[in-house]
Amino acid sequence: MASSHVLLLCGKVSLVFLGPVAFVLVALFLILTYFAAVLLTVLYVPRAVLVNNLHWCCPFIPHIWRAQPWLKGQCMRLGFETTYTINVLRRLLTLPVRPHLPAFYIVGFPWMCFDACPVTACLPYTAKRIRALTPDAKLIFMISNMGMPLAWSLSDPATQIQAHIKEQEDDAQLWKDLKDLQPGQSLPANMPELFYTRLNSLLMCGRYADRLQPFLHEFPRSSMMFIDFTEFINNTNGVVREVCSFVGADPALYNHKVQPPGMQTDYRGRRMHSSVKQYLTRYFKRSNSMLYLLLGRDFQWADLEQ
Repeated sequence: MASSHVLLLCGKVSLVFLGPVAFVLVALFLILTYFAAVLLTVLYVPRAVLVNNLHWCCPFIPHIWRAQPWLKGQCMRLGFETTYTINVLRRLLTLPVRPHLPAFYIVGFPWMCFDACPVTACLPYTAKRIRALTPDAKLIFMISNMGMPLAWSLSDPATQIQAHIKEQEDDAQLWKDLKDLQPGQSLPANMPELFYTRLNSLLMCGRYADRLQPFLHEFPRSSMMFIDFTEFINNTNGVVREVCSFVGADPALYNHKVQPPGMQTDYRGRRMHSSVKQYLTRYFKRSNSMLYLLLGRDFQWADLEQ
C-alpha cells in the first residue's frame, strides 16, 4: 500500500515538473538554433544559396539598394541579406520542435509561415517556382475591385495618364519573357525598372483572370482560397476564421481585436480622378467577367460609371 502511494506521488511530481522542464529545454534549444544560424550565415555559403532565391522572389529588393549610393547600398544589402538568412536558417533548424505546422509559402522558402506580397501573384513565372519549392502550398488570393478609389495613385485625369498606360514594345516583351521563364532561370535585367515604374504593369496585375491562370494550371483548386477584399473589410473576423480553417489552424484559437482609432489608417489627400474610375471600369470589364466565369463566383463589384 505504501509503495503504491510512493508511485502515485512520484507520478504527480513528474507531471508537475514536466511543464517547466520542457519549457526550459525548448527555450535553450531555440537559443542554440539562433546562434547556430548566425554561425552558418557567417560561412557565406548558406547565405549565397538563400539570397539567390530571395532575389528572384523579391526582384525589387536589389533594385532598391542599387538605386542608393554605393556604400549605403552595400550596407543595406549586407544587413538585409544577413538578417533574412539568419531568420530562414533559424526556422529550418527549429522544425523538430514544430513538426505539425502546415507548410506555407513565403518569399521562396518553404520553411516559413506566410508571404503577404501581391507581386507573387502578379508575375506569370512565380506559379512554377512556388510549385517547385512547395508543391503542397496553400495559396490565398485577396482580390479587390481595381476601380476602387486609392489616395496614392492615378489622381490625375485619364487624359493625362493614358499615354503612360499604353503598352510599349518593351512592356510586351517583358511579360512574354516572364511567362516563358522556367524555374532556376535568371530574371530579365530590366524587370525591376519596367515592372515597378510603368503604369501598364499596374494594369496587367489587375487582369486577375490572366494572372490566376498559371496558378490554376500548377495547383489544384482545393489548394486555393479567394477572398473578396470588400468582404474582408465588412466581416474581418469571419473571413480570418475561414482562412484558419483553410490552412489547417484552429479558428477557435483566433481572438479578433479591432485596432484602436490611433492605429487605423486614415488615407487623406487627393483621390482617384472620376475619369480614371470610368476608364478603369471599361478597361477591366472583360477581365472581371472572365474572372467570374473562371471562379464560378460573381463578386458583384459596383459599376463605377454609375
